[in-house]
Amino acid sequence: MSRVWESGTFACDAVEAIGDAPGGWRDEMMQLSSGSLGLRVAWTDMRGLSVWFYRYGAAARIVSERVDDSVVFNLVLAAEGEPRCAGRTIPQGVAHVTPVDASVDYVLRARTEVLAVVVSRAEADARGWPRALPTLLRVPRGLAPRLVHDASAGRRGRILEELDAVLTDASACAGRPQRGYEIVRRAEAWHRTLDPAARPAMTRLAAELGISVSSLHRAFESWAGVSPGRYFAIERLHRFRRRLCRNGPRRGAVTRAALDCGFEHLGRLSADYRRQFGESPRDTLRSIHA
Repeated sequence: MSRVWESGTFACDAVEAIGDAPGGWRDEMMQLSSGSLGLRVAWTDMRGLSVWFYRYGAAARIVSERVDDSVVFNLVLAAEGEPRCAGRTIPQGVAHVTPVDASVDYVLRARTEVLAVVVSRAEADARGWPRALPTLLRVPRGLAPRLVHDASAGRRGRILEELDAVLTDASACAGRPQRGYEIVRRAEAWHRTLDPAARPAMTRLAAELGISVSSLHRAFESWAGVSPGRYFAIERLHRFRRRLCRNGPRRGAVTRAALDCGFEHLGRLSADYRRQFGESPRDTLRSIHA
């Protein structure tokens, strides 16, 4: 007879709430497409083993920092394009194993569905799993649907047996390299040295990196799915949103946050903000501090 385990669901339409999500890691997210984030999560906790289902409505970049030493298997169930992790794509039929004590850098296209199986270090050691695992592992055809079915039925032992089999027959996968990732990282590092109000021409950014403007555009388009100019505009809106949430619903909070982030035209800022997040800055203040 199946035991009844702890389970639940939650929805999140605001990127700043992601860092508080449970599951063994801390996330920082940048929403790359416009509108509501539309994140939906369902989870089941089965004593040393938990299974998480994520559906992302919007495209996003997610930097995840591990906050425990559990083993995490991430499998893509559905996606409009191959997810990226650091300098590699994650093809279908491959599990991304999150390294212990490390950060991972994902880019997910809109309407991506991910299954994450989290196994405690104590359980992994008890089953004799190696401490060092390949980052990308090939998995048997149909594994993800079986894990979903087993999780819904509370079959803890069956899930662990499936993972035992994956590790016994482990076949590492290199994934397709994404050379644009390093260019994006270098561009971000240089951009962080600028004044918050600065919006340098892409010709200057390309020159600083020692590459052509077309190479710069290809790098951002292939990695993040947006142009470099659009990417940094989105990043600036996120910086404003974080500052807005920290300031709280005090008088002049929107103006103060805008000036702190180098925005001078409040009307244009409000229009761009609504287009990106599906709400006005004042709507954000009301919803966060309700």
